[in-house]
Amino acid sequence: MAKEYVGNTKVTPKTWNKKYPLADLPKDKYWDGSYVNDEGTGYSCIGFARMVLDATYGKGDPLDTTTFTDANSVKTAFDDIEKGARVTFKWRPNVSSGQHGIIVAGKTSKGITAYDCNYLLDAMIRYRTWTWQFILDEFSQVIGGYHHA
Repeated sequence: MAKEYVGNTKVTPKTWNKKYPLADLPKDKYWDGSYVNDEGTGYSCIGFARMVLDATYGKGDPLDTTTFTDANSVKTAFDDIEKGARVTFKWRPNVSSGQHGIIVAGKTSKGITAYDCNYLLDAMIRYRTWTWQFILDEFSQVIGGYHHA
């Protein structure tokens, strides 16, 4: 099956229906754009997450930096992070380098539902559940992001 690109589609508040994934940027499609806001230009996952937060709830207060020590510390880090927040993680060195940005689409006692792009360096938009243990295995810290407005 051929990859279906949504290219550099930009979402706007007019297209927001209070649900994830966004209708303009459905899961399993490919977004290879960039996004510019007051933080600068973001590409792939970071640009995608910035654009989604700006187009939906809007940017609120910054998130605290939190280092993970076990699955419970991940859960605790998310105690005050609600649906709609943009979270930037630092990858564990044995997994990848750099950072990964997501939108928190939901939260349960076992983990979060994340809406993101380019997780496997493939530009694919994903919408899936991440357990606290999965987050711990992949990432070492929350290094940035914003609560929704």
